[in-house]
Amino acid sequence: MEQELDAARDYYYVMRELIAHHAAGTANERSLVTVRKLCRAAGALEDGECSAALAAIEEHAVRFFSGSDGAAGSRRQLLRELEWFRARLYALEALVRPAPEARPPLP
Repeated sequence: MEQELDAARDYYYVMRELIAHHAAGTANERSLVTVRKLCRAAGALEDGECSAALAAIEEHAVRFFSGSDGAAGSRRQLLRELEWFRARLYALEALVRPAPEARPPLP
């Protein structure tokens, strides 16, 4: 599962960059296809909460990359869902990866 978490985090960063650099109100089918592929690839985690966030990301991406007037609102929703997805990845990571050993206090 560690490899899937690392890959999903990479997918998150790519999606975030696509959304951050896209001019709202312009259509971009290529970016939409890319986000859909990344969402499906991130679905390899097989976590229900991640799956729900990824489905919402795909849904908002359709509106955002369509060039419609509501793109600014869709960007906010997308970024909110992406941040929720990232937070869930960190929570899963805490469950899978052991915490670093505690160091003794400095004198």
